[in-house]
Amino acid sequence: MCNGSEEGHCPGFGWFDADVVKFSIESDSGGALRVPHMGWNEMRIVRRHPVLSDLGDRPRFYFVHSYYVRARETADVVGTCRYGVDFACAISKANIIGVQFHPEKSHQYGMRLMANFVRWDPSTREGLGG
Repeated sequence: MCNGSEEGHCPGFGWFDADVVKFSIESDSGGALRVPHMGWNEMRIVRRHPVLSDLGDRPRFYFVHSYYVRARETADVVGTCRYGVDFACAISKANIIGVQFHPEKSHQYGMRLMANFVRWDPSTREGLGG
């Protein structure tokens, strides 16, 4: 979905002006991080999107990852998390949405997100969020 990734040399699809980068083992506050990041993390919704609706004030999702998206276009970021650094955990543009976490392992929040995705109609004005 992005321009490319630090984990290889092949170009990405380029649907988002973003790169996929590996977590550093040191946080921006100086503490050590375990990589991969595994476990529950709270998402902060930064832009309305139909797939992220009705998740409540502090939705939590399950993560297992060593890389994250570093988006150049802040308008593409719809959700963020913090693991040593703030990172985009949900990005969207037009009729595309991608999440870093595992909805299928995220209990009630993942079930709601998947139900929202099934009902999402990006061909409507409301479907594009914003």
